[in-house]
Amino acid sequence: MHVEAASGVVLLIASVAALRWANSPWGHAYEHLWDVPSTHGAGSLVFTQPVHFWINEGLMTIFFFVVGLEIRRESHAGELSDLKRETLPVAAALGGMIAPAPLYLSLNSSLTSRHGWGVPVATDIAFAVGVLALLGKRVPPALRVLLALSSARPLRGAADPQTGNGETMNHAIEVYALSKSFGEVTAVDGVSFTVAVGEIFGFMGHNGAGKTTTLRMLLGLTRPTAGSARVLGRDVVHETLEVRRHAGYLPASYALPPDMTARGFLHYIAAMFALPRGVAAARVDALLRQFGLEREADRPLRGFSTGMAQKVGIAQALINEPAVLLLDEPTSGLDPLGRHELLETLRALARERGVTIVFSSHILSDVEALCERVAVIHRSRLVACDEIERLKEAHGARTMDDLYLALVRREAA
Repeated sequence: MHVEAASGVVLLIASVAALRWANSPWGHAYEHLWDVPSTHGAGSLVFTQPVHFWINEGLMTIFFFVVGLEIRRESHAGELSDLKRETLPVAAALGGMIAPAPLYLSLNSSLTSRHGWGVPVATDIAFAVGVLALLGKRVPPALRVLLALSSARPLRGAADPQTGNGETMNHAIEVYALSKSFGEVTAVDGVSFTVAVGEIFGFMGHNGAGKTTTLRMLLGLTRPTAGSARVLGRDVVHETLEVRRHAGYLPASYALPPDMTARGFLHYIAAMFALPRGVAAARVDALLRQFGLEREADRPLRGFSTGMAQKVGIAQALINEPAVLLLDEPTSGLDPLGRHELLETLRALARERGVTIVFSSHILSDVEALCERVAVIHRSRLVACDEIERLKEAHGARTMDDLYLALVRREAA
């Protein structure tokens, strides 16, 4: 049973129990404690109701405000305008304050006070949590604890990839109708794809096709105009810091600080992730050794060749031991041996640690050697996303170059 369904069952039982209790002698005696009239208002707008009416109003206002916060936090980019996002919690709180009042008063006018008190409380709570369930939003953490034993969703194992909720997941990256416009220019237009946990996923396209913009949106560096994306179950707009904490990124173009050494730069990146000094030192030494930079580790970066600088860039992307690695032209500037060693490193990361890798490259032979599935973006739109061999067969292509040209020509026709 899913958490949402379980919560509905639990709330139904709780509502029935509340109604039974409200009609019992214990409920009747308890209610007398709350029957003291209380007057609130100003000027001609003065309302006199029992204390429990105002308590119910206050609780529902707070509860619906929290509901509004939850829905706003869980809504994806483009689903709500900026104005609606800002006003949603307050609007929900006003609804929670106003909506129960007519229900309370109508029931209280024809039934005894305890009936009028019990029914609105039960229906208010059931309705509020029902809104969360119907919208597919996350059940509040306190309720999740109560429902843990009745939920069939697996608990996280020590090495299981997980979402921000601690739930096991199948997809490390989920992209739905993601779009980005800069004024009149559409850089990314309705791109959708998923990447499985531990997969090395190829991302192909010409310069200006939208690859880099897509990767930047996945890291929260660029805000989408429309659509949504999740990395490790976290929304890239609303949970940006959590996404970056668990991700590594190598941009296509960057400048290393010329006066810093390779070792100092990697320690600087480690400090940004708040790694303890001992842990940082061990990782820096291991990465310098892994990429053959030990002898050059204490030289200023201004004297590094293009290939050596690229190795430092790759090392910084791995300093936090990321669960997701986004690489934009990672083999650029590497010699054949360096390319081979990098590809072997990426294979080992996916195979041994379950790291999910998005590999964007113009070197199509590297994409073919490393990836099983590939997405092809052309003029801001996704034109293909499937296993490489299936795409080759479908388009009668023998090589990756043939496949890419066939896809591009099909779009131009």
